[in-house]
Amino acid sequence: MHNVLFSLQFRLVIGFAAILVLALVSVSYYVGQAAEREAEALETRRNDIRRARIERMVSRNYSAETQWREIQPALEQAGGVSGRRIVVTNEHGVIVGDSHRDFGIPWRRHGRRIRSSPIVVGDQEVGSVALDADNVPGAVREPPISRLASTVNRYLLWAGLASGVVGVLMVSLVSRRLLSPIQALGSAARRLGGGDLSQRVATTGPTELADLAGSFNTMAGSLQNAEEQRRNSVADVAHELRTPLSNIQGYLEAVKDGLLEANEETIDTIYQQALHLSQLVEDLRLLALVEGGNLRFNLVEYSLPDVLNRSVEAFRARAEAEGIELSIQTPTGFPLVNMDRTRIAQVVSNFLENA
Repeated sequence: MHNVLFSLQFRLVIGFAAILVLALVSVSYYVGQAAEREAEALETRRNDIRRARIERMVSRNYSAETQWREIQPALEQAGGVSGRRIVVTNEHGVIVGDSHRDFGIPWRRHGRRIRSSPIVVGDQEVGSVALDADNVPGAVREPPISRLASTVNRYLLWAGLASGVVGVLMVSLVSRRLLSPIQALGSAARRLGGGDLSQRVATTGPTELADLAGSFNTMAGSLQNAEEQRRNSVADVAHELRTPLSNIQGYLEAVKDGLLEANEETIDTIYQQALHLSQLVEDLRLLALVEGGNLRFNLVEYSLPDVLNRSVEAFRARAEAEGIELSIQTPTGFPLVNMDRTRIAQVVSNFLENA
């Protein structure tokens, strides 16, 4: 459980879910605010249009002769259709028409936000009309347009939840597919660390992951080659060390068993084998320093022909004893070389020794 909670895939899913929730909340807020503003504007516009129609209807039913005596039937019809109580007063403030007069509900407007609009016929104000949508008996109420905003928010919420679930599932699948090469790489790296240097991973997928897999394969190949070289080096060292050790052991056993005398010649032979063994150990030490990058060089400007001549002179006696003619030819005026003359002499000596 702990590994799952701290896995990269789980973090990707949680991060995507957080971003999705933030985006949905932001979109819902702004869309809801915009829907509410539009609904309020539409409701206001609808009320203004209704009021204008009622005012025109009331104005058409006024005449100078009959004044407001014919207004009551028109108000009752308009009140039933609009679902609002319509009250008309004359220029003195006396109620001359009430669309809901027969319901026996007294008209009260004190303390209530009911707007009255003047009725103008010609250039003369002949009265006013007031509309009330509250407590209208028998009225069929129209659904408020503000419900549009809540409906939009509700459907937006459901759409967001569905999108979130689908998005999280898709991110889970995509992240699992993208992270599978990394998981394979981690598994191969653990086996590689356990000593299985033959591990390789497929170089497929996105460019970055393919490059990472290629780098891992290159590293694994280098480690495998280095391990093979190390094993070959160990085998070569064992072979090189076995010869002088076997010679020393053989001479000592012969002296111990009385087959040879411990004279000067025998001791000198054992000593030469010990020197050979010591030289091999020194070579191994130098090789370890070179491979570890710890070999230090004392670089000075020196004559390369002088180094070569000294190395040749050191082996001339041994070469003549074997009937080998050893000579060296160097050009005149050879420039000075920036080198470690001790190491160069050692390299030349190894060449001559092997020859």
